[in-house]
Amino acid sequence: MRKIILITIALIVSCSFFISALHEVNMSISEIRVSDVVMADTLIGIGVDVYNHGNYNEKIYIGCRIDKIVDNEVKERKWLRNSLVVNKNSSKEFVCNYTFKETGNYEILVSMSPAYPGDYRGDNRKLKKIAVVEKGTEYHDLRVEDIIISEEVKTNKPFQIIAKIKNDGDFTETVKVGYKVDSESWVSEKLITILSKQIREVSFDHIFLNGGNHTIIISIESVANESNIENNEKSKEIIVEEGENYYHDLSILNISINDVVVVNESIPIKIKVYNDGLFSEIAKVGYRINNGNWIKKSAQISPKSTIEFIFNHIFEELGDKIIFASVESVLGEDKIENNEKSKNITIETGVFIENCSEETNGQKCLSNSGSKGICAIDRKGEWACDTTGVAKLNGILYQKCWYNSVAGMFPTEAVVVRVFVKQK
Repeated sequence: MRKIILITIALIVSCSFFISALHEVNMSISEIRVSDVVMADTLIGIGVDVYNHGNYNEKIYIGCRIDKIVDNEVKERKWLRNSLVVNKNSSKEFVCNYTFKETGNYEILVSMSPAYPGDYRGDNRKLKKIAVVEKGTEYHDLRVEDIIISEEVKTNKPFQIIAKIKNDGDFTETVKVGYKVDSESWVSEKLITILSKQIREVSFDHIFLNGGNHTIIISIESVANESNIENNEKSKEIIVEEGENYYHDLSILNISINDVVVVNESIPIKIKVYNDGLFSEIAKVGYRINNGNWIKKSAQISPKSTIEFIFNHIFEELGDKIIFASVESVLGEDKIENNEKSKNITIETGVFIENCSEETNGQKCLSNSGSKGICAIDRKGEWACDTTGVAKLNGILYQKCWYNSVAGMFPTEAVVVRVFVKQK
């Protein structure tokens, strides 16, 4: 009977041990802590943090695998192995100390496994690529350190992407930093200058029209002789929730120009922009004449409001002209057909008539002195000059008309002097 009792106790103890050994193991390791570029013939610490998220103390086997990569193939492999005990609900640092004897590109793997069988859960391996350079070498190396999105992302609502860029090299660099979404074409890029060992933040504004899972990718343009380009790109997975039915809409209302245009003098061109959307926007507005270069300005415009942009232009030639105006589309704007407008104008000369009387061709001669003067009349008969050469239009004083001081008179035709706009 005593023998049966002892056997029973032994079975219970064995089963209890077996059951405890088969508990859920919930552990993970952090990203590998080592510089992207290290010096040869220097002792390097390769570290990770090991996390035990479970309710049991755990013993694990952990190690560093160091592969030398040549032409995308492993040419040499070394393992550094050890064991570690991590108490429940805590963490412990693990460090591999290693001296790289040869320069080149390397891949480091840190992996772990539980010492006892169990239902394993967690992230048990991390990879990192580094470059090894000659001791004392100055080098170029840029990397994307982090992608930060600090706000909840919803459809139809702009948000900011912040990329943290680190210059691990020994030189000041000027590079392009860009982003794209879901591996599509690049959305935007910026040119930055970053000092050696400096971290800079680069921000981009984006808006999603479709919800669900998306990937944001930040990339740095590689520089000449860069030691490690594997870290020039980083991605971040995000979930975009369905937002409210916000919308963005900017439009050009009209283009206006003075009825009278003076050749070789500054003339205002006025462009009215309306914000029909629900967001305050930065309106980037530009104009050009015919196929000329675009001239641009920008200003903040509130929702449901109008703003007038004034550009000063100098017309140097007569003839037919087309004024094109455009406001750049903003993030989330899907109605862009009203973002452009054009206006046709014709610039032509007026006709000067000498020694006009009170009535010449049906037009009254305007004269400050009351005596007979010299009239300058356009093809609509709206202009007049008095004897001093001062031009008036509907009683409003304008600049002096062109005067031939050698001949002592006004010419019978004004050529490239005063010109007039006939709006079609």
